[in-house]
Amino acid sequence: MVYAAALVAVACVEEPRLADTSAREERLTRLDQGFAVRESNPETAARLFAAAGPGPILERARLEGWLAALEKVPTGVSEWREAVEVPMPRDLEVRALLGLARALVADGRTVEAVAFLQGAPDHARLAADRELLHIGDGPWRAGAASRLAVSSPHSLRREAPELEAPAVAALSPELLLQRSAAWREAGGAARAATELRRRRWRGEIERVRRIELARCEVASGNPGRAIDTLRGLSSDDVEAAVARGDAYRRRGWQRYPRATASSAFSSCVESVARAVDAAGADRELRIAALRLTVECGTEAGLLDEALESWWLLEGLGWQDQRRQWLGRRLGVGVTRRTGDRAAVLRLASSLPDHERCLGFWAALGAPDRDRRLAALASAAVPDLYSRWAREILDQTPPETVRLSDALPPDPPPQAVAWLMDRGAFSEAAAEWRRIRSQRGTWPAEGIAEAELAERRGRRLDAIRALRAAMPELGTVTMDRAPANGVRAYLPLEWVSTIRAAAEFSNVDPWLLAGLARQESGFVAHARSPRGALGVMQLLPSTARGHSRALGLGSRPDLNDPEVNIRIGARELSRLLRKFGAVEPALAAYNAGETRVRRWWRDTPDRYRFTEMVPIPETYSYIRRVTYLAEAYRLVYAEEWSESP
Repeated sequence: MVYAAALVAVACVEEPRLADTSAREERLTRLDQGFAVRESNPETAARLFAAAGPGPILERARLEGWLAALEKVPTGVSEWREAVEVPMPRDLEVRALLGLARALVADGRTVEAVAFLQGAPDHARLAADRELLHIGDGPWRAGAASRLAVSSPHSLRREAPELEAPAVAALSPELLLQRSAAWREAGGAARAATELRRRRWRGEIERVRRIELARCEVASGNPGRAIDTLRGLSSDDVEAAVARGDAYRRRGWQRYPRATASSAFSSCVESVARAVDAAGADRELRIAALRLTVECGTEAGLLDEALESWWLLEGLGWQDQRRQWLGRRLGVGVTRRTGDRAAVLRLASSLPDHERCLGFWAALGAPDRDRRLAALASAAVPDLYSRWAREILDQTPPETVRLSDALPPDPPPQAVAWLMDRGAFSEAAAEWRRIRSQRGTWPAEGIAEAELAERRGRRLDAIRALRAAMPELGTVTMDRAPANGVRAYLPLEWVSTIRAAAEFSNVDPWLLAGLARQESGFVAHARSPRGALGVMQLLPSTARGHSRALGLGSRPDLNDPEVNIRIGARELSRLLRKFGAVEPALAAYNAGETRVRRWWRDTPDRYRFTEMVPIPETYSYIRRVTYLAEAYRLVYAEEWSESP
């Protein structure tokens, strides 16, 4: 074997030097033997993994291999008990606990299994309760159902619906409110709202019920009901004020881009104005009120209030997934409405993802506009704002890009190499991710990790590994990354099909390539949670009409790249003709034509339209696809010109 002679080196590189070298080598030998027979003889493999014992390297792989082997064959209680007594990461510990419980049941020791599961630690409580639902028909099922009714109501409804009604009927008001929050967080806000509307309590708990019901109504898309629910609560009630403000925020986005949206956003700002000060030491509520003021103040044109709240949030160290998006919209709004470039540049300094965006809008009103735009246009690998700047300056786009020299991949970490040499590629990939998370990575190693992911048919994992190792990828400075890293980050397959489909449908082939890369990473069998299929991520309902027009029948094979790309090109061409511009066409491909048509009708300027798109994912989609189209055009210009 390639790495068999390097076992001692493995230990030296990946683990502290051990006094007993023979014990270390014996452990590795047992692991080697365990991986060799894990498929053909899992019972023997389990014994070998157990006998190998813990060690500083390959411990996660050993534990996973051990549990997987135990799960493949009927395993006795003693073997599972041995596994349970070994310290493990929490996710593996839960697997071991369930394995022991099932072994006890199989051995006829149901009462012991139930007692064991009922005493499970907190981090295993959910899994233990779900397991209890499926053990016999004893009273423990009702206890598990009662707990699941609060902590995981969707699990109870899915796995033991007959137990839900009696479990819920026995819950106290406090537990019913916890159940509602769990439903809401799991995407079942409408169910939670239905349950809470039937309840009426007295005193403080009734106030809390109304606020939680309002939150559920907002989450399920009924802000009007939320506002009605909160009527009559004190104006000094900070929680109610924030919930009311969130309801007005949701109403504003439902009305957007109609003019009536502005009044809803203004009502949000008014609702939370007192809450900012009244929240006192409650940091979470204060941040919620300030964030609503930033978001709704921006959309209502109340920019002074929005900016003031932004700076207060900065002082509180606020971070969440919407921060960058809200800051960008605020910065664009300030630039367009007040021209306060100092405020915009200050905003940009704390928004690295949108610094170039805000730089573009600040440049438009600056005395030295052309100089600023020229700086944006000069990016080696142009992004959306480079492209716009070139258009305004009437500059010719670059024809190619000079990439850095290719970089040979580094050898994998020795523990990873050891696993790869034994054909344990999934375990090798997991071990590599674990090592990378602990000590970081670098370009040459990222290229090697991406090669392993490609070998496993996991292209998206390869792209993630490359990004972790080379932060320049996907940015305007991607030319600084090694050429082979760039090309691996920009996979290009089915070139002749892309060219033919682009020519037939009259679309830019590079735009088509960028779309395929964004949608699926050029994975032929990709499938989205919504049921979109293939390279171009087409819904069957969208594909059907195009397929008939192309002579491919009413049930095209969307897993066939040639079929998928041809249909995707035709759909993109239709949207480009419909909207007359790339940006709204891409938005419609991502978010659906109906709502984009409404946005485009309200804001028919391409630049403003893109910034005003109200869905963060769709805004990012436009940016990503236009960037990828430019990147493909520049990186593959030479090969494209030479190919037939």
